[in-house]
Formats: sequence, structure tokens, C-alpha cells
Amino acid sequence: METEPGIVSPFKRVFLKGEKGRDKKTLEKSTERRALHTFSLSLPDHRIDPDILLNDYIEKEVKYLGQLTSVPGYLNPSSRTEVLQLIDNARSHQLAGQLTSEQDAVVSLSAYNVKLVWRDGEDIILRVPIHDIAAVSYIRDDSLHLVVLKTEDSSSKDVKEVFEAEASTFPSPSSTPASPQTITASESELSTTAAELLQDYMTTLRTKLSSQEIQQFATLLREYRNGASIHEFCINLRQLYGDSRKFLLLGLRPFIPEKDSQHFENFLETIGVKDGRGIITDSFGRYKRTTSSASDSTTNGNGAAGGSDEGTATSEGDEWDRMISDISNDIEALGSSMDQDGVSP
Repeated sequence: METEPGIVSPFKRVFLKGEKGRDKKTLEKSTERRALHTFSLSLPDHRIDPDILLNDYIEKEVKYLGQLTSVPGYLNPSSRTEVLQLIDNARSHQLAGQLTSEQDAVVSLSAYNVKLVWRDGEDIILRVPIHDIAAVSYIRDDSLHLVVLKTEDSSSKDVKEVFEAEASTFPSPSSTPASPQTITASESELSTTAAELLQDYMTTLRTKLSSQEIQQFATLLREYRNGASIHEFCINLRQLYGDSRKFLLLGLRPFIPEKDSQHFENFLETIGVKDGRGIITDSFGRYKRTTSSASDSTTNGNGAAGGSDEGTATSEGDEWDRMISDISNDIEALGSSMDQDGVSP
């Protein structure tokens, strides 16, 4: 049976061993607290420049109430009455009854995750990827400003089945047997990294695009696979994503063939998309560094292995090229499943 999404108010806290130790640290804390990492917000809506969230983060001091588990799946997070009733019932046994300095915390927000730490000592309470947040509620109750997050597992069954099916279709790259240790490590890294990158990007698309837009993305990807130029592909994607979602182009880096990678990087620079700190780009960077290091160590250890390294690199490039075909089919399936489930962005 699937685990029901949990309600977090305002952010989840795991009650584990070590609370007594934290209380002791609190008693010994310094009276001075560091200045928060903040930016000026645009009035009257108190908006923040999206580029700040893409390339930086913003902090805000909050009172942390606690975690609510075993929340009924039918709870409507947009219903003030339902949420307040849930919180009131939980104050007697799960949430903090009275707000004191013990609940002081700092929330850090970026385009990629929400992080919560204690105000004193800054021990981390949790870090939640943005795509794991199903809903956000804001409720003003007397003098309290309550922020409630409804979270869910990013590997929920309906999406996970698509990911697992895709991961199982990756073909093993051909290679020469001159350096079996290096080749084995490379194949393993390629398979694992490819599956992780694909899972991250498809989850992101599900949260950022409508079902119709996902179908359009699949069409563009299929046209690119069938011979459309990288320039045409980039222009059409830029038009589909628009200014507010152009950062999604960063997640496509792992799936661009080597022959088109330079044009793709130039296009990102032209439209002002900077490299972020998200899981997608970081994972790809780690993969590239790892395989490069493995290749260098093999070459330095045996000069005759140069041909093998080149063959391995070529097969890895072919692997990324073949992924385009598989991914377009699965993204189409994802868009169809969203239509059936009635999911909207």
C-alpha cells in the first residue's frame, strides 16, 4: 500500500535521539546570531528576482512547529478549516504547544530545494527538493502566519514505473577488452548516472509542464532524434518553456550528443541561462569528471591503452545518443498518463 503524503507545518522535523544534546547546546549558545542571507523584495507583492533563486538562495527566520504524520490523503491543503483543525488536534501530542525561542529556525529557499536549520547551532532539520513539495498553504490565524507544506515521495508508483522501465532499456556500450577494469567501471557509472538523470528530469517536467506541453516536448525530441538541427531544437524548446522556465534547458545537458554539445552550450549562454546547483547538472558534472579521471589513470598506467580509452569514450557517446530515442517514447507515455490522471501544473 502506498504511503499517504504527509503534512508538514511549517516544515517537517524528525524527533530522534539527540534532542537532549541539542537542548544542552542551546543553553550554552552565544547571545549573538549571524545576519541572515536576505534580499530586497519587490513591492507590493514582495516578489524576488527568479535569477536569485536560480543562482543563490534567500533566508528567513521562522518558528518551527513540528511534523505531522499519518495525515489522511483526502485532506485538502487549500482548506483553511481542515488544515487548522489538523494542527489544533496535533498540538496536544505532536506539535509544539507554545512558541518559544526553542522553536527558532531558519528556512533557506532556492529554486532547487527548501532547507530548514535551527537558528542556534544551525543543525540541519531537513532538506526537501522542490519537486517533492505537492502543495503549499499559507494561513493567517490571529497573530500567527502559518506555512504548511504537503510533501510526497518523488518516487511514487505511477512515475516510478516509467523510470524503472526506462532504466532497464539502456543498452550496454560496446568496448574493446584492453582495459577491463576501466570499462566495467565506466559502464556501471553510465547506467546508474543515466537512470538518475532521467528520473530527475522527468520528475521536473511533471511538476513544471502541463500534459499538453510534455507531449509537445516529446514531439520536439523525436524530431531532433530524426534529424532536425540542434539549433532548431533549441529555438523550439526556448519558445515552449518561455522566460519563466528556460532554466529547464539545463537539465537536457546529459542527453545532448557530443557533436551538438558546443552549440547547445553557446545557446544557453546566449539566452542568459547560467549553470545552477541542481541535482541534474551536478550529477552530470560528477559523471564527466569520474570517467575522465578513469581514462587518465589508465593512460598514465599503460601507454598502450590509449586506443582503448578512445574506444570507450566513443561508445559512451553512442550511448548518450541512443538514449534520445528511448527518452522521447517515455516522455510521451508520461504525458499520456498525466492526461488520464487529470494532473495539471
